[in-house]
Amino acid sequence: MALFVFLFAVSAHAQRLTFTLSSELAKNFGPGAPHTSFTGTCQGDQDNDCLDDAMESELANKLNPRYYLDENESCGTMYTYVQIRPSAPNVDVWRVDGYVKKVYVTYFYNYPRDCQPFGGGHLGDSEHVRYLLSSTNLRTWTLENGHYWRHADQTIISGDWLSNMARGLGSDRPIVAADQNGHGSWQGEAPLSSACSSDLNIFPQRHCFNSSFAISSTWSLPPILHNVGGPDFGRLGGPERWRGGTPHLTISGTTVYTQRDGAQEYWAPKRDFCGWRCPFGGCTDCAGSLDNKIDKGAFRRQSRPITAGDNGGTTLTYQCTFTRNGGPEMANYTTWTARGRNPQGHLLYTINDIGGTHYYRLWYSAEIDQGSRWILESVAPNDWQGAPLVRCDDFYVLHGGNMVIFNACSNGVWQRCFAP
Repeated sequence: MALFVFLFAVSAHAQRLTFTLSSELAKNFGPGAPHTSFTGTCQGDQDNDCLDDAMESELANKLNPRYYLDENESCGTMYTYVQIRPSAPNVDVWRVDGYVKKVYVTYFYNYPRDCQPFGGGHLGDSEHVRYLLSSTNLRTWTLENGHYWRHADQTIISGDWLSNMARGLGSDRPIVAADQNGHGSWQGEAPLSSACSSDLNIFPQRHCFNSSFAISSTWSLPPILHNVGGPDFGRLGGPERWRGGTPHLTISGTTVYTQRDGAQEYWAPKRDFCGWRCPFGGCTDCAGSLDNKIDKGAFRRQSRPITAGDNGGTTLTYQCTFTRNGGPEMANYTTWTARGRNPQGHLLYTINDIGGTHYYRLWYSAEIDQGSRWILESVAPNDWQGAPLVRCDDFYVLHGGNMVIFNACSNGVWQRCFAP
């Protein structure tokens, strides 16, 4: 036992769990792909989050955690739903460019009853876990961490720990251990332990797993009944949409519910969750709302189309100072000439400066105080759709275009320019 715990600890930084999809999760990838932000439509995307619905389903099923119940569980009936949403900005222009993209995947475990003896239990018991995953190629997604909610607290578990625990159990996915009759979400203590976690001093009476060791306990992969999509207010420039589908999600105006056994339980607006045990208004002593468990974090997309008219179609001249990798400041002059727009919708410019002519494409990112923010990439001459040679993620246009600032450039350049 002591030897095993030691081996378990030293391998805590083993490679994290990864999940590879058959296709990219977002289809706005590659330099030749259409730039869909200018039509307002993303491919294969019912819920309007610019993630491919089929790949959302594939990711949800590959990540779907092993679920462990205690051997004395009295209220084991459960209905599982999922939600997948982007966590990084400008999702409608995600493409395979080596930059990190992130998504959250939330699993909702909805029980008709909580049967724990403390307080006599209650009708309805809605539980959930949420995982953060990252990718640089939109196909292979790495588990970064997991948010585990259980009763009065929430714990964020590192991707290293979750991956190590999973591999110790011979699993290719994370695990969720539910405590007896209360169903809180736990990560387990170790493969050779039946404890819910190492912090059971908070709830010393809680029990998880159905054997003396987690590694010898039985588990299930709960069938995912429905991907609920997203709330209609989560996306800048959206709206994002719920994913309807009877009987799992019925949408009526701002009311969203799941109906079972003649009773309705509401994802929106906020109403107590009673586990489909009685009609709305006829229950007391129920669990908290499903609405409180929905992922509502804002994520950005490009909020408006851009055209060459954004600079009036004229030549712009700036007097600049720039530094490279923190070196001395140097003077520079630049003349920007709009060349229209490429098939992806990027604004195209040639820029003449003291070093010669450079070719750039850029696109709108967000509004800021007294101006707007863009993303700028240099490209090979006349290769507007080719791979970027240099990219600046912070490119600010301020005061009606009278000043521009380059920052966060991949070649270490920082530059500030004023219209003379």
